[in-house]
Amino acid sequence: MDITHYAFATYIFLLAIAGAWFLAKVFRAGKGKDSKSSYEKEQRLFTMYQNLEDMLAGFEELAEETRKSTEEALRKSEQALMQASEMVEEARRLTRQLEAAETTAQAEEPRGELWREQPKAADPEPEQQKLEQAWEEPAPKPVQKAEDSGQVSSPLKTNEKIRLLSAQGLMPVEIAKTLGISVREVTLALELGRK
Repeated sequence: MDITHYAFATYIFLLAIAGAWFLAKVFRAGKGKDSKSSYEKEQRLFTMYQNLEDMLAGFEELAEETRKSTEEALRKSEQALMQASEMVEEARRLTRQLEAAETTAQAEEPRGELWREQPKAADPEPEQQKLEQAWEEPAPKPVQKAEDSGQVSSPLKTNEKIRLLSAQGLMPVEIAKTLGISVREVTLALELGRK
């Protein structure tokens, strides 16, 4: 074997060593990248976990605040409902008292001359409609008897009649219908009588 063979074998040996060294460097660099990337992945995962915990804590606080505000609103609505129920009961009680007062007023016997002059309605209207009609326009004058046609009633006599009917417990609307004058006149006469 001559020297060229030895030189060629040395060259191949050096080439194999260089290849092995290069492969080792490549694999070491790949492992370093893998370990570095796995560390980064762990860090990112840990950060995401912490963010998730913070979000859950914030959600729990929000849920607690919402629960408290809902309970407060529910308590207020229950109080309002109780007040409304009390108001309805009060209104019913007052309505019953008013109906009882009306029935006792209707049950009383008519007294005095002025009761006989009161025109009777053919069909009764609700009290609210009577009040509205009385305020809108004066009641028609009742037809006087033939013996009273020569006499003209003076304001003094009308005022006395108004006071008498008011003392009997009639409302201004009823007095106005009885005497055939407007409710405003009755109210004015009653106010002047009080002074």
